[in-house]
Amino acid sequence: MCFLILKMLTLNDMNILSFCKNVFLLCSVTLLLHACKKHHEVDTNEYLLSRVDINGWHASDYYYNDSAQLIKSINWQPKSPSAFVELWHEYNYNNQKQITQVINTPYYTGYGIKNEYTYNSDGKLVLIQTYHSITNAFLNTYKYSYTDHTITETYAENGVTLYVYTFTIDDKGNFVKAVRDDQTATNNDWVEEWLDYDEKPNIAGPSIGNISAKNNPRRHTAVFPGGGLVTDYYKYNYNNAGYVTERKVYQTGGSIINVYKYTLIPK
Repeated sequence: MCFLILKMLTLNDMNILSFCKNVFLLCSVTLLLHACKKHHEVDTNEYLLSRVDINGWHASDYYYNDSAQLIKSINWQPKSPSAFVELWHEYNYNNQKQITQVINTPYYTGYGIKNEYTYNSDGKLVLIQTYHSITNAFLNTYKYSYTDHTITETYAENGVTLYVYTFTIDDKGNFVKAVRDDQTATNNDWVEEWLDYDEKPNIAGPSIGNISAKNNPRRHTAVFPGGGLVTDYYKYNYNNAGYVTERKVYQTGGSIINVYKYTLIPK
Protein backbone atom coordinates (compact mmCIF):
# COMPACT_ATOMS: atom_id res chain seq x y z
CA MET A 1 0.00 0.00 0.00
CA CYS A 2 2.73 2.42 0.97
CA PHE A 3 4.54 1.51 -2.23
CA LEU A 4 1.46 2.29 -4.31
CA ILE A 5 0.99 5.67 -2.63
CA LEU A 6 4.66 6.53 -3.14
CA LYS A 7 4.42 5.49 -6.76
CA MET A 8 1.33 7.67 -7.27
CA LEU A 9 3.02 10.68 -5.67
CA THR A 10 6.04 10.18 -7.86
CA LEU A 11 3.92 10.01 -10.99
CA ASN A 12 1.92 13.06 -9.94
CA ASP A 13 5.12 14.99 -9.24
CA MET A 14 6.42 14.07 -12.67
CA ASN A 15 3.17 15.19 -14.29
CA ILE A 16 3.25 18.46 -12.39
CA LEU A 17 6.86 19.08 -13.39
CA SER A 18 6.04 18.29 -17.01
CA PHE A 19 3.02 20.57 -16.93
CA CYS A 20 5.03 23.44 -15.40
CA LYS A 21 7.75 22.95 -17.99
CA ASN A 22 5.23 23.16 -20.82
CA VAL A 23 3.63 26.27 -19.34
CA PHE A 24 7.03 27.91 -18.96
CA LEU A 25 7.93 27.14 -22.58
CA LEU A 26 4.57 28.43 -23.78
CA CYS A 27 4.97 31.69 -21.82
CA SER A 28 8.52 32.12 -23.09
CA VAL A 29 7.43 31.70 -26.71
CA THR A 30 4.50 34.09 -26.19
CA LEU A 31 6.73 36.76 -24.65
CA LEU A 32 9.27 36.34 -27.44
CA LEU A 33 6.61 36.69 -30.12
CA HIS A 34 5.18 39.74 -28.37
CA ALA A 35 8.62 41.32 -28.11
CA CYS A 36 9.31 40.66 -31.81
CA LYS A 37 5.93 42.06 -32.78
CA LYS A 38 6.52 45.16 -30.68
CA HIS A 39 10.00 45.60 -32.12
CA HIS A 40 8.76 45.34 -35.69
CA GLU A 41 5.45 47.12 -35.16
CA VAL A 42 4.88 49.78 -37.79
CA ASP A 43 3.90 53.26 -36.64
CA THR A 44 1.09 54.42 -38.92
CA ASN A 45 1.06 58.02 -37.65
CA GLU A 46 1.95 60.95 -39.84
CA TYR A 47 4.42 63.42 -38.38
CA LEU A 48 5.17 67.13 -38.56
CA LEU A 49 8.52 68.80 -38.10
CA SER A 50 8.72 70.65 -34.78
CA ARG A 51 12.38 71.55 -34.33
CA VAL A 52 15.75 71.30 -36.07
CA ASP A 53 19.15 71.15 -34.39
CA ILE A 54 22.32 71.51 -36.45
CA ASN A 55 25.61 70.27 -35.01
CA GLY A 56 24.17 70.50 -31.51
CA TRP A 57 22.72 74.02 -31.65
CA HIS A 58 19.05 74.90 -31.77
CA ALA A 59 18.43 76.10 -35.34
CA SER A 60 14.67 76.41 -35.90
CA ASP A 61 11.16 75.83 -34.53
CA TYR A 62 7.86 75.16 -36.32
CA TYR A 63 4.31 75.83 -35.07
CA TYR A 64 0.97 74.56 -36.43
CA ASN A 65 -2.74 75.26 -36.05
CA ASP A 66 -5.44 72.67 -35.25
CA SER A 67 -5.61 71.77 -38.95
CA ALA A 68 -1.91 70.84 -38.97
CA GLN A 69 -1.09 73.88 -41.11
CA LEU A 70 2.23 75.56 -40.54
CA ILE A 71 1.50 79.04 -39.15
CA LYS A 72 4.88 80.17 -37.84
CA SER A 73 8.53 79.19 -38.02
CA ILE A 74 11.54 80.71 -36.30
CA ASN A 75 15.19 80.51 -37.28
CA TRP A 76 17.68 80.93 -34.43
CA GLN A 77 21.17 82.33 -34.70
CA PRO A 78 23.55 80.89 -32.11
CA LYS A 79 25.27 83.54 -30.03
CA SER A 80 27.16 83.34 -26.76
CA PRO A 81 25.93 83.40 -24.06
CA SER A 82 22.44 82.95 -25.53
CA ALA A 83 20.81 82.56 -28.94
CA PHE A 84 18.66 85.21 -30.64
CA VAL A 85 15.97 85.14 -33.30
CA GLU A 86 17.49 85.62 -36.72
CA LEU A 87 14.37 85.32 -38.86
CA TRP A 88 10.73 84.41 -38.34
CA HIS A 89 8.00 83.54 -40.80
CA GLU A 90 4.21 83.81 -40.55
CA TYR A 91 1.90 81.84 -42.86
CA ASN A 92 -1.70 82.59 -43.90
CA TYR A 93 -4.11 80.35 -45.82
CA ASN A 94 -7.31 80.51 -47.86
CA ASN A 95 -10.37 78.22 -47.63
CA GLN A 96 -8.74 75.79 -50.07
CA LYS A 97 -5.89 75.31 -47.57
CA GLN A 98 -3.45 77.05 -49.91
CA ILE A 99 -0.83 79.44 -48.61
CA THR A 100 -1.84 82.96 -49.60
CA GLN A 101 0.74 85.00 -47.74
CA VAL A 102 4.08 84.50 -46.01
CA ILE A 103 5.67 87.32 -44.01
CA ASN A 104 9.42 86.96 -43.46
CA THR A 105 10.87 89.25 -40.80
CA PRO A 106 14.65 89.39 -40.28
CA TYR A 107 15.73 90.53 -36.82
CA TYR A 108 18.13 93.14 -38.19
CA THR A 109 15.68 95.14 -40.34
CA GLY A 110 12.69 95.85 -38.10
CA TYR A 111 10.33 95.21 -41.02
CA GLY A 112 9.27 92.19 -42.98
CA ILE A 113 8.85 91.03 -46.54
CA LYS A 114 5.31 90.07 -47.57
CA ASN A 115 5.04 87.27 -50.11
CA GLU A 116 1.63 87.15 -51.84
CA TYR A 117 0.75 83.82 -53.52
CA THR A 118 -1.44 83.42 -56.64
CA TYR A 119 -2.75 80.12 -58.05
CA ASN A 120 -4.22 79.06 -61.38
CA SER A 121 -7.53 77.22 -61.87
CA ASP A 122 -5.74 73.88 -61.36
CA GLY A 123 -4.57 74.97 -57.93
CA LYS A 124 -0.93 75.33 -58.96
CA LEU A 125 1.19 78.20 -57.71
CA VAL A 126 1.94 80.55 -60.61
CA LEU A 127 3.10 83.78 -58.98
CA ILE A 128 4.69 85.13 -55.80
CA GLN A 129 4.85 88.91 -55.48
CA THR A 130 6.88 90.43 -52.68
CA TYR A 131 6.29 93.72 -50.87
CA HIS A 132 7.79 95.75 -48.04
CA SER A 133 5.62 94.89 -45.00
CA ILE A 134 5.44 98.50 -43.73
CA THR A 135 5.52 100.72 -46.83
CA ASN A 136 3.90 98.08 -49.06
CA ALA A 137 6.40 98.98 -51.77
CA PHE A 138 6.59 96.38 -54.53
CA LEU A 139 9.91 94.51 -54.60
CA ASN A 140 10.10 91.53 -56.96
CA THR A 141 8.30 88.54 -58.51
CA TYR A 142 8.70 84.79 -58.81
CA LYS A 143 6.75 83.25 -61.69
CA TYR A 144 6.16 79.50 -62.06
CA SER A 145 5.34 77.39 -65.10
CA TYR A 146 4.88 73.64 -65.40
CA THR A 147 5.21 70.74 -67.82
CA ASP A 148 4.83 67.03 -67.08
CA HIS A 149 8.32 66.74 -65.60
CA THR A 150 9.60 70.29 -65.06
CA ILE A 151 8.93 73.31 -62.91
CA THR A 152 10.44 76.64 -63.95
CA GLU A 153 10.92 79.61 -61.64
CA THR A 154 11.57 83.01 -63.22
CA TYR A 155 12.80 85.74 -60.88
CA ALA A 156 12.55 89.43 -61.77
CA GLU A 157 13.20 92.80 -60.11
CA ASN A 158 11.78 96.03 -61.50
CA GLY A 159 10.51 94.11 -64.49
CA VAL A 160 13.98 92.77 -65.33
CA THR A 161 14.49 88.99 -65.29
CA LEU A 162 17.57 88.08 -63.28
CA TYR A 163 17.51 84.29 -63.51
CA VAL A 164 15.50 81.30 -64.72
CA TYR A 165 15.61 78.18 -62.53
CA THR A 166 14.36 74.94 -64.14
CA PHE A 167 13.82 71.79 -62.09
CA THR A 168 13.39 68.34 -63.61
CA ILE A 169 11.14 65.91 -61.71
CA ASP A 170 10.94 62.12 -62.09
CA ASP A 171 7.80 59.95 -62.14
CA LYS A 172 7.88 59.59 -58.34
CA GLY A 173 7.79 63.34 -57.80
CA ASN A 174 11.44 63.70 -56.84
CA PHE A 175 13.72 66.47 -58.08
CA VAL A 176 16.58 65.03 -60.09
CA LYS A 177 18.15 68.09 -61.71
CA ALA A 178 18.08 71.88 -61.55
CA VAL A 179 19.65 74.38 -63.93
CA ARG A 180 19.98 78.01 -62.87
CA ASP A 181 20.40 80.25 -65.90
CA ASP A 182 21.70 83.70 -64.98
CA GLN A 183 20.11 86.28 -67.28
CA THR A 184 22.45 89.12 -66.35
CA ALA A 185 25.90 87.60 -66.84
CA THR A 186 27.57 84.94 -68.94
CA ASN A 187 29.35 81.95 -67.42
CA ASN A 188 27.44 82.40 -64.16
CA ASP A 189 25.09 79.43 -64.36
CA TRP A 190 25.06 76.34 -62.16
CA VAL A 191 23.67 72.82 -62.29
CA GLU A 192 22.51 70.63 -59.40
CA GLU A 193 21.53 66.96 -59.26
CA TRP A 194 19.88 64.85 -56.56
CA LEU A 195 20.38 61.09 -56.76
CA ASP A 196 19.66 57.78 -55.03
CA TYR A 197 16.45 58.67 -53.20
CA ASP A 198 15.07 56.59 -50.33
CA GLU A 199 11.38 55.61 -50.14
CA LYS A 200 10.59 57.61 -46.98
CA PRO A 201 8.60 60.86 -46.55
CA ASN A 202 10.67 63.90 -47.45
CA ILE A 203 11.87 66.16 -44.66
CA ALA A 204 14.83 68.03 -46.10
CA GLY A 205 14.85 67.36 -49.81
CA PRO A 206 14.92 70.02 -52.52
CA SER A 207 11.90 72.28 -53.09
CA ILE A 208 10.78 75.13 -55.30
CA GLY A 209 7.80 77.41 -54.80
CA ASN A 210 5.39 75.33 -52.72
CA ILE A 211 6.46 71.94 -54.10
CA SER A 212 8.97 69.63 -52.44
CA ALA A 213 10.48 66.31 -53.39
CA LYS A 214 8.50 63.27 -52.19
CA ASN A 215 11.47 61.42 -50.72
CA ASN A 216 14.99 62.06 -49.39
CA PRO A 217 18.07 62.07 -51.66
CA ARG A 218 21.21 60.28 -50.56
CA ARG A 219 23.52 62.23 -52.85
CA HIS A 220 23.67 65.80 -54.16
CA THR A 221 26.06 67.29 -56.70
CA ALA A 222 26.47 70.90 -57.80
CA VAL A 223 28.58 72.45 -60.52
CA PHE A 224 29.06 76.15 -59.85
CA PRO A 225 30.38 78.95 -62.09
CA GLY A 226 33.99 78.34 -62.92
CA GLY A 227 33.56 74.57 -62.96
CA GLY A 228 33.74 73.87 -59.23
CA LEU A 229 32.12 70.52 -58.39
CA VAL A 230 30.72 69.82 -54.92
CA THR A 231 29.33 66.40 -53.93
CA ASP A 232 27.53 65.71 -50.67
CA TYR A 233 26.27 62.37 -49.33
CA TYR A 234 23.38 61.97 -46.89
CA LYS A 235 22.73 59.22 -44.36
CA TYR A 236 19.44 59.06 -42.46
CA ASN A 237 17.96 57.64 -39.30
CA TYR A 238 14.19 57.11 -39.17
CA ASN A 239 11.45 56.59 -36.61
CA ASN A 240 9.11 53.57 -36.77
CA ALA A 241 6.84 55.44 -39.20
CA GLY A 242 9.70 56.01 -41.64
CA TYR A 243 10.15 59.74 -40.98
CA VAL A 244 13.67 61.13 -40.82
CA THR A 245 14.92 61.95 -37.32
CA GLU A 246 18.57 62.54 -38.20
CA ARG A 247 20.52 63.43 -41.34
CA LYS A 248 24.30 63.28 -41.56
CA VAL A 249 26.00 65.12 -44.41
CA TYR A 250 29.31 63.73 -45.69
CA GLN A 251 31.84 64.99 -48.17
CA THR A 252 33.66 62.82 -50.66
CA GLY A 253 36.16 60.87 -48.58
CA GLY A 254 33.81 60.27 -45.67
CA SER A 255 34.30 63.30 -43.42
CA ILE A 256 31.11 64.59 -41.75
CA ILE A 257 30.15 68.17 -42.59
CA ASN A 258 26.93 68.60 -40.63
CA VAL A 259 24.53 66.62 -38.46
CA TYR A 260 20.85 67.58 -38.48
CA LYS A 261 18.48 66.29 -35.81
CA TYR A 262 14.74 66.59 -36.41
CA THR A 263 12.19 66.68 -33.60
CA LEU A 264 8.83 65.40 -34.82
CA ILE A 265 5.28 65.58 -33.46
CA PRO A 266 2.25 63.48 -34.51
CA LYS A 267 0.09 65.18 -37.10
